[in-house]
Amino acid sequence: MSYDLNINNYTTKDILNFFGLQETYTPQTLTEKKQELVSVIINDDNKDEQTKQHILEFIYTALTKLELSNNT
Repeated sequence: MSYDLNINNYTTKDILNFFGLQETYTPQTLTEKKQELVSVIINDDNKDEQTKQHILEFIYTALTKLELSNNT
């Protein structure tokens, strides 16, 4: 299975939808979502370690993008 993990291919709205967030998210909501998703990926036995690492990098980058857009 292949994934589009290029953050530049997603708008802020796409990222919000992907993570199931509303436009009125808080920093705490982002932290909780990150913890939830990281746990799911780490515990996914169907993905190899390299794939997991790429997905985790995407998650961190996407959530950082949301944090930055929320501060503007």
